[in-house]
Amino acid sequence: MAERKNKYSVLLPTYNEKDNLPLIVWLLVKYFTESKYDFEIIVIDDGSPDGTLEVAKQLEKIYGKDKIVLRPREKKLGLGTAYIHGIKHATGNFIVIMDADLSHHPKFIPEFIKKQKEGDYDVVSGTRYSGDGGVYGWDIKRKVVSRTANYLTQVLLRPGASDVTGSFRLYKKEILEKLINACVSKGYVFQMEMIVRATQFGFSIGEVPISFVDRVYGTSKLGGSEVAEDEDELTDSEISWRKFIKDNNYVAIGTLWDSCDGDKETIGKVILLPDKQTGGIKSRTFVNVTFEEEYNGGELGISVKYNGKDLYDNKWDFCSIDENEEEEDRQVFCPYKPGYHAWITDRKVPKYLPKGTYFSKTWLTDGDGELVACGFSEFVL
Repeated sequence: MAERKNKYSVLLPTYNEKDNLPLIVWLLVKYFTESKYDFEIIVIDDGSPDGTLEVAKQLEKIYGKDKIVLRPREKKLGLGTAYIHGIKHATGNFIVIMDADLSHHPKFIPEFIKKQKEGDYDVVSGTRYSGDGGVYGWDIKRKVVSRTANYLTQVLLRPGASDVTGSFRLYKKEILEKLINACVSKGYVFQMEMIVRATQFGFSIGEVPISFVDRVYGTSKLGGSEVAEDEDELTDSEISWRKFIKDNNYVAIGTLWDSCDGDKETIGKVILLPDKQTGGIKSRTFVNVTFEEEYNGGELGISVKYNGKDLYDNKWDFCSIDENEEEEDRQVFCPYKPGYHAWITDRKVPKYLPKGTYFSKTWLTDGDGELVACGFSEFVL
């Protein structure tokens, strides 16, 4: 007889899923009941105009409030915040995240649970790209995009999982809470960052091959909603910078903002490039900034962590940072008049650096110590 001490909370973010929701809920109830696992299904509806919430209320009456937990929100606020909202109401010690559009079949959940118990894994991820896993219903373009995203992430970030763009996973609750608190991405990229962070934190990851079937009814979340994530949750400046990165086939490793917290506008990006002179790699920083008043200098600070440990911390007077460079190589010329200014700076990545994960924070202040810009970057050697 199956153990009953564990409880599994399924988080189902929904938006216009009135046709799919009854089917996915019926399947979830079926497989959890047959396997004799304790469970609850938490429906987080983001103000669906098609009546999804009304359907969910009917399902609540059918299966009971202990099994169908409704936690709606007034409007579409994004996937990452839906998980944050849902986990607050979860009473299980394990969390299942999956799509509500029948792309993820609940029949795999007992296999997830079995795999988790075998190795006491912190995370069990469904994979379309290993074993008997596969994708059905996608055109060739969409398959190539997904495969390419996975390949680039494997090469650059070494996430320890074969399917980083998937969103069908089982987490220990406390592990998911730690990952959500650490992640800064939203929407589609949120899933990728979660699995990369799990590896960086040393959490154990198991995998179960799954079959991914494109949604039965409604509009695909990875067509419009990946863009919808951009449109709904990103600033116009961030969208413009992402388009710049994409159009030039760059690999971005960091972002600069006009603030370190709260509402902030993107003012730059950091990319990695091959260094043809040394045969190694270098970072290139693009910055566009508008000064409201004359900028007479301040402090530039950089701190670097290597595999989570402090590696480097230094500060410089910004206006004199490159005064020893040749005139044609200089980028900084203080003071700066009010208005728009742009910089492009290159920094060599030393060949002697050991392999591992590097995370850096950069900040720029004015003469009064007020923050002018703030940025973060991360890459793996």
